[in-house]
Amino acid sequence: MVQTLPPRRRWPIALVLSCAVFGIAAPAASIAAAPRLGDLSAQQPAGTREMIARLDRLWRESDPLKNFYLSTAAIAPSRELWAQTPGLPQRLLQPAPYRFLVHAGRNDEALAELDRIDAELAASGMAAPTEIQRHLLLYRALAHLRIGEIENCLHNHNADSCLFPIQGGGVHRSRRGSEQAMQVLTRLLDLEPQNLQARWLLNIAAMTLGEYPGGVPRKWLISPKLLESAHPLPRFRDIAGALALAVDGLAGG
Repeated sequence: MVQTLPPRRRWPIALVLSCAVFGIAAPAASIAAAPRLGDLSAQQPAGTREMIARLDRLWRESDPLKNFYLSTAAIAPSRELWAQTPGLPQRLLQPAPYRFLVHAGRNDEALAELDRIDAELAASGMAAPTEIQRHLLLYRALAHLRIGEIENCLHNHNADSCLFPIQGGGVHRSRRGSEQAMQVLTRLLDLEPQNLQARWLLNIAAMTLGEYPGGVPRKWLISPKLLESAHPLPRFRDIAGALALAVDGLAGG
């Protein structure tokens, strides 16, 4: 049963300050004595209740291995599936644990899984098909890029963090994530020179290191001229830090 919580009462800051300054009693007692609304589901329209029940059923019946948004839930079953599948060639055709680990933000674990796969491939003397190699290299690069984001955009956040084009304070102080990502993306582009996703990420990784455009091989460089706008667009200014604002929600902060 879905319970709808009553909205929190918010008092205008001017009114609160006026009560404090002039000794006016704030209606705290009346707020405390307000009756609890409890479960409001019975008051919801029938269509709303049907929608809630349908969404709850879809969530409970969803297969994590097939639902992109259930990455954390998919880790255990994907590992179990791999353990039950004989032979690396067959396992590589199954939903991969490293993929769900990257999506869930568990990047170091994903890299450990990829290392084990590379070691097994090397020991077997088997060359994986190009499509599999592409997938392995792409997810290795993504794991390194996300490590760079965590160590810089989150742990060392500033007003320039993650603003494109990356410059100034947005350049990473902890360089290991993007440096490793550039090495992997270069290998991927050697394998598939026309891979536009890898080319884009290579240019972004170079930006995070302050090495764009000079640090990108000419054959894979996305020219700065292509990033120019036909209309003048002022650079976005992140002023939340200066205003001491830190609001986090489901859509970010």
